[in-house]
Amino acid sequence: MDYPPQIEKLLDKYWAAETSVIEERELLNYFVLHPEHSDANTAYFLMIKEDQEIESSIPPRAITANVVRPLWKLFASVAAAIVFVAIAGFLIQNQLSENKAMNQSAEVISDKEADEAYAQAREALLLVSRKLNASKNKVAEKVTIIEPYTRILK
Repeated sequence: MDYPPQIEKLLDKYWAAETSVIEERELLNYFVLHPEHSDANTAYFLMIKEDQEIESSIPPRAITANVVRPLWKLFASVAAAIVFVAIAGFLIQNQLSENKAMNQSAEVISDKEADEAYAQAREALLLVSRKLNASKNKVAEKVTIIEPYTRILK
């Protein structure tokens, strides 16, 4: 838009957040007095002006001095917090002791049972090893059969 140079400078400062309150009032007054411009700046400043003119139906709160609360309320809130922490600590301790008791009563595997488990695992691994070796040998046999044909195809 074609604004006077002074307004252009003020707009640049305004959008860079470098204007003072007086400069902002000057911009607002300019756009209120010259609403013939139909651009975003005019609409923005006219909206600000409308917002300033709206009166609230709620009266402002009266400023009062600090309210002094009775000392017993402070003690009651501190006591409540202490009771809360004590109950939470008791419940957590109770839960931990139950977990510890459950872990102690868990079944302990004897040495004989551990040896049997090791033997079973060893047998299973040996079976897998034998199967892998057998398949490796079969593949080697098939490769030796196919080898002459690969020479022909080269």
